[in-house]
Amino acid sequence: RIQAPMQVFMHSIFHVSAWARIGQADKAIKILQGYETNLQFPMNILVDMGYIATYNTINDYQNAEKHYLRFKENAVSMGSGMLLDIVAVDVAKIARLKGEYDLAIETINNSAQFGDDIGGVIEVVMSYIGKGEPKTSLKTLQDFCDKNKKWEHGSKGPVLHTFAIIHH
Repeated sequence: RIQAPMQVFMHSIFHVSAWARIGQADKAIKILQGYETNLQFPMNILVDMGYIATYNTINDYQNAEKHYLRFKENAVSMGSGMLLDIVAVDVAKIARLKGEYDLAIETINNSAQFGDDIGGVIEVVMSYIGKGEPKTSLKTLQDFCDKNKKWEHGSKGPVLHTFAIIHH
């Protein structure tokens, strides 16, 4: 199946943050700066999604928030507020890293990302841990696994990692 260029670009913009996951955040940022320099509005606002993901990967919430605010302003100004839901997990992580645990939980609970997205659930669970509510975090994770049987067998990595953090 051939994908439209926009779909391919949106998919690849998040993968730039993979460089940050392997300790090469500088390389990811240089790639994003290249995109930013060469793209025109409205496509250039999507580059902020890559910055948000990259900075969140290295837990730099100040820069992640700066790019989120710019992304939000541009998305709303062009009537594409629905794009904000795409970065809901990242917004929740920014809030959690700032110690705004209730905001992080609210962001995910009000987002379409909460359903079967492990990233959203992990942000909620980590926020409950930050609030000092490990029992609530464990119940949230267990409820997620009960509703999403695919996490019981197979791709358990994120769930088991989060479970280990709860019990640490």
